Amino acid sequence: MHLTPAGQILADYVLRAEALLRNAARALASGADAEIGTLSLVASGLPGTYLLPRAIAPFHDRHPGVEIEFELTTSGGALDAIRSHRAAIAVGGGLTAPGELDAEPLTEDDVVLIGPANLRGTRLRAKDLEGFTWISRQEGSATRAAV
Repeated sequence: MHLTPAGQILADYVLRAEALLRNAARALASGADAEIGTLSLVASGLPGTYLLPRAIAPFHDRHPGVEIEFELTTSGGALDAIRSHRAAIAVGGGLTAPGELDAEPLTEDDVVLIGPANLRGTRLRAKDLEGFTWISRQEGSATRAAV
């Protein structure tokens, strides 16, 4: 089932309204001067597992009243979360951000192909690899698309 375009617009506003109501409830509960709110983050698998925890921990220590909502998804899922206003910040790999979004590279990484030892030192072409069985990242992963 998919929302109509009008339904998607309404759903976006409902999600934002729910976030504002949660923030208002926390503000009233902890005092007006407290640093509170919700930071919604979404990230694809590798950055979400290995990069963000080290970056988020110091922020959370400095701002304990800010609730951090985090979703781990694919790079495509991260882009969808930003577009649908489910997250304020997204981190994903291998995507060129559309013109309506601001993006900044955080780091570079290498993708390494791993295979059986008998292939060591062999120069393989794409057509040589077609007959092999592959274990790969999930659909929508930037790593999968790159490979």
